[in-house]
Amino acid sequence: MNKKNDKDDKKLYILPTTIFVLIVFFFWDSIMSIINTYVSNPNPTFQLGSKWFLSLLFLNVIMIFFIIIFYYNKSSQVGIQGIDGDKGFPGQEGEPCIIKDSPPLHYTP
Repeated sequence: MNKKNDKDDKKLYILPTTIFVLIVFFFWDSIMSIINTYVSNPNPTFQLGSKWFLSLLFLNVIMIFFIIIFYYNKSSQVGIQGIDGDKGFPGQEGEPCIIKDSPPLHYTP
């Protein structure tokens, strides 16, 4: 790849990273409140649910992170050129191109 494409690929990380940071920044109190409520609840059956909640949340965030990284890695790499396939069927003949709005070639006003 050339240098211009490398710079363009790096620019693609800016928008998703900015959105993620803004979401975490604006909702940090809410996120911590939910986590603290699940962890500090005295009901033992609900605490079992909190472990499931936190583990599933953690796994989902990791999967999303790896999917994004995989996508950016695959979209920036060019694969091996394969062999050409069979020639397709011939298409129908098109109409000749006629420009109807233009005056004739030897038009003198």
